[in-house]
Amino acid sequence: MKLVDDFKSYIQHVTVMRITVFILSLLPIFYLFLLIKLYRVDVPFGDQWEFVPYIEKFLSGKLTFSKLMSQHNEHRLFFPRIIMLFLAVISKWRISYELLIILILAIGIFIIFYFQLKETISQTGNTGLIWSLPFISILLFSINQWENWIWGWQIQILLSVFCVIFGIFILCYRDFNWKKFTLAVLLGFVALYSFANGIVYWILGLLILALSSSFKNRKEKLLAISTWFILMILFFGFYLYDYKPPANHPSMFEFLKHIKLFFIYIFEYFGASISSHEHSFVIGIFSYILFITLIFIILRNKIKFRQLLPYLSISFYSIGTSMLSGIGRCVIGREQVMSTRYRTFSNLFWISIIILLFLLLEILIKSEKHKKSFYTLKHVIIVIILLTIMYGTLKKNIACTIEVYNWNKRLVKGRNELLKENPNPEILKSLYPPGAFGVKRQLKTLKKLKYSVFR
Repeated sequence: MKLVDDFKSYIQHVTVMRITVFILSLLPIFYLFLLIKLYRVDVPFGDQWEFVPYIEKFLSGKLTFSKLMSQHNEHRLFFPRIIMLFLAVISKWRISYELLIILILAIGIFIIFYFQLKETISQTGNTGLIWSLPFISILLFSINQWENWIWGWQIQILLSVFCVIFGIFILCYRDFNWKKFTLAVLLGFVALYSFANGIVYWILGLLILALSSSFKNRKEKLLAISTWFILMILFFGFYLYDYKPPANHPSMFEFLKHIKLFFIYIFEYFGASISSHEHSFVIGIFSYILFITLIFIILRNKIKFRQLLPYLSISFYSIGTSMLSGIGRCVIGREQVMSTRYRTFSNLFWISIIILLFLLLEILIKSEKHKKSFYTLKHVIIVIILLTIMYGTLKKNIACTIEVYNWNKRLVKGRNELLKENPNPEILKSLYPPGAFGVKRQLKTLKKLKYSVFR
């Protein structure tokens, strides 16, 4: 009877734990959904005005493959353009449809993290890792990346990140097979032709395959690496065909003359996720030191490298993205690195750190459970670091919510101006910062099609 009672008690404990984790994980999603619902503005902004000719050509049957593949700055937005065209046609270009897809992609990323955590728990037996999910949710759905939540154009970033995260976890899976390999290749293709930092995924994929121990034999491993490398070269070559460096951007080698600015850019890239502009550099350095320290301590505690590989890969993807951005943009100015649209990438680095902290906490609890005192100094330090990261993230969320409010007021004013017979050019700049001419040029097309605000 005691065994039965103990089993029932355990089941009840596990059920309560899962429900608690589930509810806590849903809160950031609910807050984000509410924010989008309250502050979305159904009007094109910025680069979206340059998308109007794509809609017009598509509806007239004149849109070509080469046009879909054409550059936008450093990017080739083939797949985002297809999705945005489809959404524009079925909704007469309601921006809300794009925002819904962005939110669905973010939820998809969260679900992928959930299943990867389950896989890690099954390999290590560290059931306490499940408590990292609410922390992951806070960072993944953080308002610190608000441009990506309420600007439909940013579907490109979430689509690329979704494919990269999914692809990395597939490549890191303990049992290799060619179906999963093929899926990882397809995901990499979509990631590359959604956002330029998909390049990092392909380079990282080579390293994952080289370090992975999931192959049946050496011959299979060499074949997989060789195939990946050949496909990478082909996709890169196709990407660079007729590639023209953006006229308004510095040379990609310019950063070599400004190495100090390059490293400042990289550190601030990560620090800006959870701190103010003034402290982002210091916090960025701290994040790197913390990351390296965690890896060293965890590996010393006999955790197998392949169990860490998925999270290390996510971290290196984030680091690689920061370096790629730094190469192209570190000389543009400090404000550029503070752009909230890049927080989606830097948040992934902090998510990896969160998971590593929980993994270390579980290791310490297991190794020291024979001791009378449960709360040791090591436990306290880890909890303090976790709470500090969450405090910084939540504080950043409050500040960014105010920015979203101001953005809303600005775009509402611009939308109302569009509907006037003679709109004020100065106010139209709020919709297209490069100049009112870019808006006026496309207004006739939207009115003719009865799209967007002219539905």
